[in-house]
Amino acid sequence: MNEADPGTHNPPVEPAPGTPLVSLVFPPQVFSSFGAYYPSTAVLAGHLRAHGFVAEQHDLNSRLFEHLLRPEHLERLEHGFAFDGEVFAPTSSPAMAARVIQRLERPFHDEQGRVRGHYPRGYNPRMLLHWLCQPYRVDQSVGACLSEAFGRSEIHEFYARFYRQSEYLSWLRGAPDVALVGISASMAPQLGPSLILARCIGEVRPDVRVVLGGSTFSLMAPDDVARVLEAAPVDAIVRFEGERPLLALCEQVAGRQWAPAEVSGVASRVEGRVQINPAEAGVALEELAFPHYDAEILARLADPILSVVQARGCYWGRCAYCDYVELYEGNPRYRTRSEDRFVDEMEHQIATHGIRRFTYVTEALPPAFARKSGLRILERGLDVRWGSFVMVERHFGEETFAIMRRSGCERIVVGVETMTDRVLKVVRKASTEAEISAFLRLARDNGITVHMNIIMDLPTTTFADAMQSLASFRAHADCVADINLFRFEATRSAEVGRTPERFGLRVLPSGCGSEAVESWHSEYPSNHLHVVDPAMSTQEREEVYRRYEAFVHDFYGEKFLQSDHAARFMLDARDRTTPVRITMDHVDVLEDGDDLHCFQWQRGLDLVLRGAHRALWDMVVMNVALTGDELVARFDDPQQGEAAWVTLVDGCALVRAYHPDDWLLGLLGMTDEPEAAAAGAQ
Repeated sequence: MNEADPGTHNPPVEPAPGTPLVSLVFPPQVFSSFGAYYPSTAVLAGHLRAHGFVAEQHDLNSRLFEHLLRPEHLERLEHGFAFDGEVFAPTSSPAMAARVIQRLERPFHDEQGRVRGHYPRGYNPRMLLHWLCQPYRVDQSVGACLSEAFGRSEIHEFYARFYRQSEYLSWLRGAPDVALVGISASMAPQLGPSLILARCIGEVRPDVRVVLGGSTFSLMAPDDVARVLEAAPVDAIVRFEGERPLLALCEQVAGRQWAPAEVSGVASRVEGRVQINPAEAGVALEELAFPHYDAEILARLADPILSVVQARGCYWGRCAYCDYVELYEGNPRYRTRSEDRFVDEMEHQIATHGIRRFTYVTEALPPAFARKSGLRILERGLDVRWGSFVMVERHFGEETFAIMRRSGCERIVVGVETMTDRVLKVVRKASTEAEISAFLRLARDNGITVHMNIIMDLPTTTFADAMQSLASFRAHADCVADINLFRFEATRSAEVGRTPERFGLRVLPSGCGSEAVESWHSEYPSNHLHVVDPAMSTQEREEVYRRYEAFVHDFYGEKFLQSDHAARFMLDARDRTTPVRITMDHVDVLEDGDDLHCFQWQRGLDLVLRGAHRALWDMVVMNVALTGDELVARFDDPQQGEAAWVTLVDGCALVRAYHPDDWLLGLLGMTDEPEAAAAGAQ
C-alpha cells in the first residue's frame, strides 16, 4: 500500500472505476457529542479518500438524540414510559427532563433548526438531555451484551427499532456500491448499540462486510475480543490505530478478496478460531491525510468545532491510572507533528469549511508546542479560537499563557485530580499543589477558561487528604469555569489495574459482595477491576463524595447567580409585597399528596415543599401571581409558609410578575424591568 506524499495535505485520489463505497458510522450513545462532530470517522475518511476510496459518514449518535426529542417520545417519557413494558416514577430525572423540555422553546437548536453545541453563560440545558437519555444507556459487560437475555430485552428492541426506522438503513439498503461498513465505537456506552447495529445491517445487507473499531475494542481484553467475534455478526475488529488496517481491508474488498487474518492490528475468525494480530506502526503523523469533514453533518450543527491532531500518545505518559496511553500499540510512546504541518491543517479546514474553532486532539498539549504553534498562528495572521487538554506542569509560564491567549486559546481542560502532594506523587502526576495553584491563576489572569477534572479518591487518599484538597479547590474556584467530578476506577488496562498492590489496593473477585459492588462505578464493566482501598472506610468515602458534590453544587449555583441570565431570578426574600410567579420554564413541579416537588433544573435544586399543595397549586396551574405575604397566608401553618417562601426565593424558582398594562410601559421605555414587555405580551 502506498502512503501519500508528505508535505502536502494529501488530497483525495479519484477512485478507480468500480471501487466500492465505504460507510463509516459513529453509533450511539455519547452524550457529550450531541451538537459536536466526533472526529474518528472524519480522520478515517480523509485517509481512505487519499488512497482512492469514497467514505460516507453517518452520525447515528446525534440521530438518536434527535429521535428522543420528538414530541411523541417526550409525551410518553413524561408519564414514565421509556419502553413498552417499563414504567418509572414521574418524579424521576427522565420524566422531569421530558416535561421541562416540552415547555422550552428550541432548547437545543437555533432558529435554523441546527443543533447548538454551546450556550450562554448561566444557561445550559444539556443536563436535561443527559437525564432524558438515562433509560437508554447500555452499561453492561461484553458477556451481557452478547447474551440471549440482552437480545430479548426492551433496550435491545428499542435500538433495533430505532435503526430499522432510521434514514441510515434506508440509505444502506439502496446503496449497492457499499461493500464495507466500519463502526467506530470510541466510548464504552457504544458497545451494546454497536452490536445491535451490526445485526440490523446484516438483516438488510448480508453481503456487506461489517468491521468494528475504536478505543472500546482497543482497550478490550483479548478474551472479550474473541467472544465478540464468536457471537456477533461482525467480520473483523480493528484494534489500536485504524488507518492502515482499515485501508488494507478496503483494498481486499475492492479486489473481491477477504483475508483479514493477513492484516496487522486486526482480529478475525480463521477456520473456526479467532486470530488476533498484533498491531504495527501507524501512519507517521506528518504523512496523515487531513480529516474529511462531511458537509451534511456540519450543516446540522449551529456552531461546529473541528478537531486537529496534535499528537498520539502522551509526552508525560506516567500517570498510573490512565489507560489512554495504551491505545497506540506498535508505535513509540509519543508521536507529534511539526507546528507547521499542524497549522497547515487549520488553514486547510478554514479554506474548506469556513470554520475557525478547533479542538486540539492530544492527551496533553506540551507547553513548547503550545508556544511554537501559537507563534505560527500569529505569524500567519489566522483568526482562530481553540481549546485543548493540558497537563499542569511548571513549564506553563506567563509567556506561554500569553502566546496561547493571543493565538486564540479560549479553553483548556485540565486533569488536576487532587491537591494533595503525597497522592500526586503516588499516581505520578507531574505537578504539586503549589504548581497547580500558580497554573490556575495564570490561566485565569490571561483570560483562558479552565475546565477542571477532579478524581475524589485516588489510591491511598485518606479522608484528611480529601478534605485538604477540597479546601484548596474551594480557594481556587474563582479560577475555573467548569468542574467535573469522578470517582476513582481501577481499569485492567492501566498500570494501577495491572499492579494494584503497588498502589495500596486489594483486589476482590468480581461479584464477591457488597464491598466490591460499592467500589464499582464503571461504564465499561469488562475493563473494571474490583478493588478495595483501605485508606478510607466505606462511610468516609461516601462522606467525601457527598461533600465534593455539595461543593460542585454550590459552585454552579454561584456561577448561575453571577450570570446575566440569572438577573430575573434575583429576588429579596425580605420583599413580601412584590407579586411573583413560579418560572415554569426553569422549574418542574409535581404534586405528591399535599406536598410539591419543585426541581430548579438550572441550579440542580430539588425543593420538596411540605404541605404546600393547596397553597401553591394555583401558582402552578393557573400561573397566579402572589406576593410573599399572600403566599405565606395560604398556609395553615405560618412557619411552613415562611419556609416555603424562603426556599423558593433562594432556589431561584420565582420571578417578578407584572401588571398586564406594564408591557406598554416597557415598549415606551418607561420601565427598567426587563420582564415587563414580555409578560404583558404573553
